[in-house]
Amino acid sequence: MIDVLYSDRYDWNNFDERRAFGASVSLYEKNPLTGVNAGEPVADVWGVVGRNNNGVLALADGVNWGEGARLAARCAVRGAIDHMNEHIEMGKLTNTTEVFHELLASFHSAHSLILQEGGMLTTLCVAVVAPAVHCDSWVLCVCNVGDSLCFVYNRDYGVREVTMGSHDIDQMRDMRDAGGALGPVDGRNPQLHNLTCSMTFVEEGDIVFITSDGVSDNFDPVVGKFCVIKRAEVENKENAQLPPRDNRKLSV
Repeated sequence: MIDVLYSDRYDWNNFDERRAFGASVSLYEKNPLTGVNAGEPVADVWGVVGRNNNGVLALADGVNWGEGARLAARCAVRGAIDHMNEHIEMGKLTNTTEVFHELLASFHSAHSLILQEGGMLTTLCVAVVAPAVHCDSWVLCVCNVGDSLCFVYNRDYGVREVTMGSHDIDQMRDMRDAGGALGPVDGRNPQLHNLTCSMTFVEEGDIVFITSDGVSDNFDPVVGKFCVIKRAEVENKENAQLPPRDNRKLSV
């Protein structure tokens, strides 16, 4: 166990790439004259805290571009990890209900820090990995808002998404709509339309990873045009007897 209570006393330069790794890079094109990537600064922020018997992963993607978006993402990751670290180190998490309770509370801490520091809007995905009792499996608890998603890679079964409940996989993605965000969306209130709690079991050797939409959209089969959504060939029977839309009139 790392002998710290709060992330402000943690050495963030201490890392082990064999256990945990993260990267935040720009996939936008560079200006041919200035050599600067479009969309600077990069507003994707991540944090990982790995321990012998648990781990915390967090990723935030600032909505739109600019310093305000990056500040919001930084505040979200800092606030969420601070909250989770404090409660994990105090030994207060004994079951998945308590884990999810503190995950939701960490989102409140993240949102409060964004408002305090004057940030804009951001997505947030926080995952906690902990050992299950009386078995060799591990439990993965995830809470997310927006289009930052969590996945698990297993050497036998490939990649599966844990956060599928946060978006409708049967509908075409609207790239302009993140689905939800922390920060002052409506006054001081966040937009929690797709706030989702998800849980799955993982085995030793599995890789848990979180991505922003900048990565996941490029591997989405529909977005990448690898396939198309199959539409129903049979028309809805309830609407089969309706006249054409142009001929529909109301008699009031």
